[in-house]
Amino acid sequence: LASPVSGKDISCVAAASGFFSNIRTPAALVAGAALGNVWVQIPDQSKNKRLQTMYSILMMLAVILEFSTVFCATASDVRIMSGLYSSPMAKSTVAFLKREMELPFVAVRLNFMMGIVCFMMSLAVRALATLPGNTGKAAALLLIGAVGSMFCMINMTFVQFLAMLGRYIELWIADSAFTVPGALTIICICGATFYMVRDYLTLTLDASNAKQDPVKPKTE
Repeated sequence: LASPVSGKDISCVAAASGFFSNIRTPAALVAGAALGNVWVQIPDQSKNKRLQTMYSILMMLAVILEFSTVFCATASDVRIMSGLYSSPMAKSTVAFLKREMELPFVAVRLNFMMGIVCFMMSLAVRALATLPGNTGKAAALLLIGAVGSMFCMINMTFVQFLAMLGRYIELWIADSAFTVPGALTIICICGATFYMVRDYLTLTLDASNAKQDPVKPKTE
């Protein structure tokens, strides 16, 4: 990267390509680990139906976000190799990426980080559901604490998490919301959210009813 105090433009193509290439490997590793655990069943689901739902959703989100990272990084790297940019020169690689392909740059960073967060949170849910007593609570708190530390590190970069998320939504709406694939994406996300919330509320209501009306033991 160019020094922020040098004031000189440098060629940023190689560094930009390296950014997208380097992020694909850890994203693929996390996606593979999450994919192997998506369908893992929590023991004694009769008592942990809500935790099973949370675990499966978080692990599935980790898979989706990390595969999206791999796909977007690959497409962006091909775009750079194709020479589809106005100029290779910029003050820094970040300035080059924000000027030439801001949406892929923000999307790759956001998807990669949120994929890891979802993976860590799913592990916290599984620890809470499977480890005995206070051990499960301790493990879950450690994992959640690690996630908090990750957000602190994100906010130490040149843009904070909420600002990055807001910018991603703004760029995505401007670029893709009014296209056929974009509209299909919005419909699918809204439908998935509706079914997940409805299922979780149903499980919560069932658990509440079970506490109010415990099953009486059969008497001969």
